[in-house]
Amino acid sequence: MSSKRIALKCRWISTPEDEILRREAAAVAGLDVNDLPQSRVLSGAVKGLYGLLKNENTGYIPAAKLVVACKLFDDHITVEEIRQTLEAVEGEHVLTERRLYYWVVLMFGDCNEEDFFDGLTELAQAAKSIRGVPF
Repeated sequence: MSSKRIALKCRWISTPEDEILRREAAAVAGLDVNDLPQSRVLSGAVKGLYGLLKNENTGYIPAAKLVVACKLFDDHITVEEIRQTLEAVEGEHVLTERRLYYWVVLMFGDCNEEDFFDGLTELAQAAKSIRGVPF
């Protein structure tokens, strides 16, 4: 396991609320909660990604910014496909940290652990490239 993955896993200590959120996200995505990474792993990953994407003035992620990050991450995905995933988590305009958590589970929750971390790492790199850009 790479040092980035270990650092990602160790940054966050899970709380009972994190487990509740994990179960909610599994229900939204239609996945078995037992197939998801541990709540501390998901929480840490989402907090890191949220920090890269959120608007410093509002504290929320503009949906347009996540769309751009997704297109940088995978140029084969269409804007309409991204829009549909945002609608599924009720984040058509802005995403709170909770809605981003749901979205991460929806998009990466059925991946094996390696693909989960690789996908989030690549998406985080895309988010870093547009950090500070106004949306």
